[in-house]
Amino acid sequence: MKIDDITTRRLIEKDIHKVFEIAKISLFEKGITNIKDDILITTLKQSLVRKFENFDFGLFKMNTLIGYTFTTIGQLAYEDKGFARVDNIYLLPEFRTEANYVKLLKALVKQMDAIGIKDIKTSDSWTLCNDCEVFSRTIEYLGKPNTIYRILT
Repeated sequence: MKIDDITTRRLIEKDIHKVFEIAKISLFEKGITNIKDDILITTLKQSLVRKFENFDFGLFKMNTLIGYTFTTIGQLAYEDKGFARVDNIYLLPEFRTEANYVKLLKALVKQMDAIGIKDIKTSDSWTLCNDCEVFSRTIEYLGKPNTIYRILT
């Protein structure tokens, strides 16, 4: 019997230092080296405390953070339903599998469904993910997306 030791949960304030470490790794991997730690930590803290507009989830192996997704929700004044936008998704390289991306996305979709949001989009930002080839294959489990941005050439 195989034990699944990889779980997801919503990120909370006490996760800030783990998220900060992995966010720096993500940025370094993208080639960004002039990171201002104070600005990065402030931005991450603001995201984690905005519990009604940001839904940030972590992927954990045992109790160690191995990835995350940052999602912003909103609603247009002229629509009855809200929307969600996945702004960033990152997994440490050794954990970039379709199964792990799906776990993270399932947690997100379950939460969005619970609050009545059916329209989930991704940003077209190049910082969305570090392995978009795997991510673009796994996002289709939600149903065929209307648009998939090809971030990597």
